Amino acid sequence: MPQSPFPSLLEKYLAGECSPAEQQQVEAWFKSGGDTSRTDMTLTGQDQRRLLNNLHRKMDGADKKVRRIWPLQRIAAAVIFLTVMAGAGIWASRIWQKKSALEWVVVTTPKGKVQKLVLPDHSEVWLNANSVLRYAKNFRQNRRVTLQGEALFTVTHDAAVPFTVTANDIVTQDLGTTFNINGYSSTGKTNITVVSGSVGVSSGNSQMQVLKPQQAIIYDHQQRTLTRLDSVKTSGLTDWVNGKWVYENMQVQDLVALLQHQYDVTIHTGQLNAAALRAGINVNFSKEQSALEIIEIFCALTDLQYKQISNREINIYSSK
Repeated sequence: MPQSPFPSLLEKYLAGECSPAEQQQVEAWFKSGGDTSRTDMTLTGQDQRRLLNNLHRKMDGADKKVRRIWPLQRIAAAVIFLTVMAGAGIWASRIWQKKSALEWVVVTTPKGKVQKLVLPDHSEVWLNANSVLRYAKNFRQNRRVTLQGEALFTVTHDAAVPFTVTANDIVTQDLGTTFNINGYSSTGKTNITVVSGSVGVSSGNSQMQVLKPQQAIIYDHQQRTLTRLDSVKTSGLTDWVNGKWVYENMQVQDLVALLQHQYDVTIHTGQLNAAALRAGINVNFSKEQSALEIIEIFCALTDLQYKQISNREINIYSSK
């Protein structure tokens, strides 16, 4: 049986080997909706395997070679549609989705370092130490960000393309604002505080809550609950950008997170009782202080004791 000519033409198009006339023929077929009822679109099993193998190779090389994207997607759709008729469409679709899902930019800060970023839409992000920010390469069309750690966002508002940040199952949507998200997993909570403008915050299927300046939401990772706070002081909230840390009701878990991410120091608290873990103080620290100086001040104010095990390992325990 003679081989159908159109599948061979599609394969040539994928390989970039079409003549101008052949390229025009394929793209005219795309623009007409990719009619698969035409008689020369019947694919043999061998045709299907060859086209899918070619498509697979093409997608594998997509990150290394710049090509015309929309025709390749249309070809992928056409090949997948035709192969569904032979029972292999799910496999081809998953290959395409897998390749598309890898188009992310990842920014990581080391412990003790803070970095300023300007995103493609001119939004500014200060990324705190030991944090990870991910955003899509096509950011102007897909302004979704994921955060591990802490960041301060000053967002360029665009109602047509919302700016959203996902951190620990909490989604924050910009409504024209500057806001801080502290989502270090070691604290067991995610704090979202609005400095200016407003944001919408939601978790799972919960209704979005709108926050205004000096309002905050605390998400408890274990209980999966949202607690709304009003009249939050924001004057020192963003001072970490300049190496200063201002705390209201600083607890042991906050101290542990600070020393872990800023100084790469491990704090052991297993000997503390529940009351000691809940105790909080108002205190300011700065990058100019050493980790040991910060621990000494905290323990003196909370009536706790500490023992230095090594340069980067300290045990805190109750004095009573």
